[in-house]
Parts: sequence; C-alpha cells; structure tokens
Amino acid sequence: MYEDVQRERVQLTKVDIAEQVSKAYYAVLVSRERIELLEENYRRLDTLLRETRALYENGFAEELDVLRTEVSFNNTRVELQKSLQQLDLATKVLKFQMGMPLNDSLTVEGSR
Repeated sequence: MYEDVQRERVQLTKVDIAEQVSKAYYAVLVSRERIELLEENYRRLDTLLRETRALYENGFAEELDVLRTEVSFNNTRVELQKSLQQLDLATKVLKFQMGMPLNDSLTVEGSR
C-alpha cells in the first residue's frame, strides 16, 4: 500500500514537472513573439517620428503631432525594454524548470 502511494506521488510529480516546463516554454515563445511585434512597431514609429518632425519643421504639422508621436515612440521603447527583461526571466524559469544551470546557453525553437 505504501509503495503504491509513493508511486502515485512520483507520477504526480513527473506530471507537475512536465506541466511547469511546458508553461515556461510557451512563456518564452510568447515573449519572443511580443518582442518581434514591438520591434516592428518601434521601427515604424521611429520613421513616423522623423517624418513628423520634418513636416513640423516645414510648417505642415503641429508641435502637438510631434509630441504625440514622441510619446508613442517612447512608450513603445519602454515596452520593448520590459519585454526583453521578461524574455530573459522566462528563459531562466525554463532553464530552472528543466534543471539546467542558469548560465548555460539554451536555444528555444517553436512555431507561431
């Protein structure tokens, strides 16, 4: 009876570990996808900001347009920085869940 309980606990532990690794893996994938989207948005806003400033300097846009674009650009930059930190943390959690040393290199592959 005691051996059956122990086997059941071991099985539950294995399932729990697999679930935690799976969650950590998908957190890494989601973080990478978010970073890709934010980087694309950041590049677009950078272009828009330069164009809006040029329009303002030539009298075709208002200062408020430049300020709004700067706010969007800066907000996106901050979100990108936070997302990069979240990716680093998610990767460390995945390594931890898999029992890897946190300083080891890890390549995570997956589809969207």
